[in-house]
Amino acid sequence: MFFEEDDDRCFTNDLGDIIALKWLGDDQLLTFKSNWDDVVNGLRESQPSDNLRALFYERIRTSKVLAIDLNTYERARRGEAEHTYEFLYAAVERYLERERKAHVNAAITHARNVKVGSKQTALTSSGAKSSPSLSSSSLSSS
Repeated sequence: MFFEEDDDRCFTNDLGDIIALKWLGDDQLLTFKSNWDDVVNGLRESQPSDNLRALFYERIRTSKVLAIDLNTYERARRGEAEHTYEFLYAAVERYLERERKAHVNAAITHARNVKVGSKQTALTSSGAKSSPSLSSSSLSSS
């Protein structure tokens, strides 16, 4: 016996699901983007880019972290590259990538400056540990 998969079950979202998405604020931008992607990727019928642009902009327009990109978007005329869904979506992706890199860099910096007990141990660029209490002169005099 063979089972036939219902293709409609794979795509369960419609325009109402996009409209129901709420802006969660700048501190939840990654979650918002993930929710947006889930809904848009699960649409039964793909939406024209202009519909997605209008709906996406309506959600993110109050963002402070995207203010420069939003100002560029708002100044651009319809049909210009800066007044498109692709521009707005890319602005969100660029911001999230900058934040991810900053987080990784902060973690690396923190790891390089970890305090062990009361002595600070720093990692050199090669990954070797160097300790301020051990110097080559103190090692050679032993």
